[in-house]
Amino acid sequence: MPEEILRFYEQLKRRRVIRAGMFYAVGGWLLLQIGEVTFEPLELPTWAMRTLIYAVVACFPLALVFAWFYDLTRQGIRRDPFDLNGLVSTDNNFTPATVADSSPSIAVLPFTDMSEEQDQGYFCEGVAEAILNALTRIKNLHVASRTSSFQFKNQSGDIRQIGRLLAVNTVLEGSVQKSKNRLRVTAQLINVKDGYHLWSKQFDADLKDIFEIQDEIAQCIAEAEALDLSEQEQSAIKTAPTSDVLAYEYYLRGRQFFHRLRGNDMVFARQMFDQAIEIDPDFVLAWAGRADCFALSKCT
Repeated sequence: MPEEILRFYEQLKRRRVIRAGMFYAVGGWLLLQIGEVTFEPLELPTWAMRTLIYAVVACFPLALVFAWFYDLTRQGIRRDPFDLNGLVSTDNNFTPATVADSSPSIAVLPFTDMSEEQDQGYFCEGVAEAILNALTRIKNLHVASRTSSFQFKNQSGDIRQIGRLLAVNTVLEGSVQKSKNRLRVTAQLINVKDGYHLWSKQFDADLKDIFEIQDEIAQCIAEAEALDLSEQEQSAIKTAPTSDVLAYEYYLRGRQFFHRLRGNDMVFARQMFDQAIEIDPDFVLAWAGRADCFALSKCT
């Protein structure tokens, strides 16, 4: 029984149900405070306040159910295709309903850690997330959200089925092997329709070249998708948020802790962001991560 409860709790976190509940609670409380302050001066009847309270309370479980089944993305609201146990649906008849076959679309899966010590998971996730965020800045490319695509971490499966479940036409997968200051990054863009590679490349470089590697992968994906990028888009997909790689590593560690959405992990995340800021005071993303930690902590 404890194991089942733990798995259910993990599902709540992955689907951001807990986070949605916290934000709804804060929003509902603010709405009630506004009602308490404004209803009396507006001479509204006493039942109006009671109705507002009932509505806020009644909609709370509906908000949780919505968060369980649906995911809010940059391309709109999409249904989460995962079942209660976190397993991929085996319905082979599932077909994308939200993205037309002719529309360029992609899901970026978390990269696999190929390092000898298997301790670079944070770095692998960070590389994939940076590429994903860069791709979202391309106007004519639909990108599956991090919440949806990263649920496939440590899960093996048919890329074609994963692509269908995420309602995309292509999937980017890859691996990272990191040893001290050396990197080997492998990236593969796969066509969901037939499972064949559209593009693949292996990068052997120094750690300081990680931003150039991320930029090149994003650029190559755009070319493989036959997208004609404007000058603004070419500039927007650049992924170098800092000039210091060590600060970037601390930032990526912080992001990994932050996405776990647990109290102690929030403390560790803030510490990592603070370390990144100490190294590079102009590291905007690290400051944003630190602010996110404080904002989320206020909601718990």
